[in-house]
Amino acid sequence: MFDGHAVMLQVNPEKALAAKNRGNELYGKGQYEEAINAYSDALSYSAEDDAENRAVYLGNRAACYTMMVKKTLVALKVYVHVQRASVDSCCLMYVFHRKTGNSLLKTVLLPRS
Repeated sequence: MFDGHAVMLQVNPEKALAAKNRGNELYGKGQYEEAINAYSDALSYSAEDDAENRAVYLGNRAACYTMMVKKTLVALKVYVHVQRASVDSCCLMYVFHRKTGNSLLKTVLLPRS
């Protein structure tokens, strides 16, 4: 079976288990892309009729993809929060300027001599 990662290697259950264990270590360190590669290697070394182990390798790979998506969503939320804070700051400066006639940029960044 070809899973898009590599061509089938010679079936070797010991190498498959070692690759899975390497993937587990990488997953624990948060190195999800590398873990995906290790689990894909495990699939490549496993026999096509070894459904139980192949299901584990595929499930572990799916868990990596899930964690990568979660990590991306968290980063996106932080980015949106920072952007929203920047917009809010600009709005506050504009309101302050309209109400007082002073510019925060002039008073904070460019003080008068």
